[in-house]
Amino acid sequence: MADKEISLSAKLINGAVAGVVGVSCVFPIDLVKTRLQNQESKDGQKMYKNMRDCFVKTFRKEGFRGMYKEANFAEGHWSPAAQCTVTGLTAKFLTQVRG
Repeated sequence: MADKEISLSAKLINGAVAGVVGVSCVFPIDLVKTRLQNQESKDGQKMYKNMRDCFVKTFRKEGFRGMYKEANFAEGHWSPAAQCTVTGLTAKFLTQVRG
């Protein structure tokens, strides 16, 4: 199996899927982090105590979709995985060209 070459399309698809899965897992955490950083205090008290509190309040108020409210996958948030795939292919090509 190690000798079998994986096609370019399979590599690109795998890279894209890995990127989308990665962003899907990380985006809610990033949303919570951003809300914690941008929270304004009301009468000296902050809206959220910690990450867990922010996550729970956001989920209760906005639901599952609220955790991805600002996500726009069309912008190419998954592109780092595709970039890694292209980088790997370029390195392989250059290695073959050099001999």
